Amino acid sequence: MIELKNISKTFRTSKKKTTALNNVSLKIDQGKIFGIIGKSGAGKSTLIRCVNLLEKPDQGEVWVDDINLLELSESKLTMERRKIGMIFQHFNLLSSRTVEDNIALPLELIGTPKSEIKNRIDELLHLVGISEKAKEYPANLSGGQKQRVAIARALASKPALLLCDEATSALDPATTKSILKLLKEINQKLNITILLITHEMEVINSICDEVGVIDNAMLVEHGTVEEIFTNPKEEITKEFISESLDLSLPPFFQKNITEEKSNHQYCIYKLIFTNQPQYNTVIEDAKKLYDTDIEIINSRIEYAGSINYGTFFIKVNTEKNTTLIENYFNEQRFNIQKIGYVRNNH
Repeated sequence: MIELKNISKTFRTSKKKTTALNNVSLKIDQGKIFGIIGKSGAGKSTLIRCVNLLEKPDQGEVWVDDINLLELSESKLTMERRKIGMIFQHFNLLSSRTVEDNIALPLELIGTPKSEIKNRIDELLHLVGISEKAKEYPANLSGGQKQRVAIARALASKPALLLCDEATSALDPATTKSILKLLKEINQKLNITILLITHEMEVINSICDEVGVIDNAMLVEHGTVEEIFTNPKEEITKEFISESLDLSLPPFFQKNITEEKSNHQYCIYKLIFTNQPQYNTVIEDAKKLYDTDIEIINSRIEYAGSINYGTFFIKVNTEKNTTLIENYFNEQRFNIQKIGYVRNNH
């Protein structure tokens, strides 16, 4: 469906040269949802804009449906771009047009008969769940509703590929979930290929089948979401996964933690795991095996496909040999970090 071959792109000004993409190759199969994750400035926006040639690569090939877009004339490229929809972080709606007129715009530009436009608008409004907003102007819509209009507009010409440029970055968490759910439904109903870019691992593991990690203009690793979460190879990937499990100690422990054991009865540990179906059993087994108190004081579990990953903060009684307990969790493939000590006075 999509294949990028050795794509490079450099931006030049009078004062400096910036490499945005460095020899990037990538293949995305029909019907997949492929996520590109990277930090600000890593090159992900340039990458997605190279797919429809909003940015023209300095070198390489861009293949969409077995056609190298870089070999096309402007007129033929315009025709092929109709097969590629795109939605943006800030919606890019025309404030002077109603919802239905915003959706109609790409169809008007290609000369679609008015009767067909009306039918298509009705279909799309129903698909994205805002039929009642047809006559509204963008100023009267919430952020989530605006993005639904933008999605409907991007689908107007029945594209086979949908590009999403940080499509949820301007939305609150609840709205983000609803938009991601909608994109997943569109993918399944229409068998449309989706390529999205993001800086949030939560977006990747919510809807993506595969993921590529971009860093310093290079695609440093890619694979299925399960493969990447189970066995991340690059430090940047591990950092993204860790950030997606943002978890902190409850305020009491933050206030009372100390590095000195002294008379403190309990040690606080942070446990991180990936692909541990029996994580609760491991903790219960440790209690019985070492005849000690182990209390979970905070936790967060997520899934990437069928693979779980998570973080625990636990409190362990120091009357027993905590070194044995640390070794046990290491043997069970937990990453264990000693945080400090507290008294049991809460």
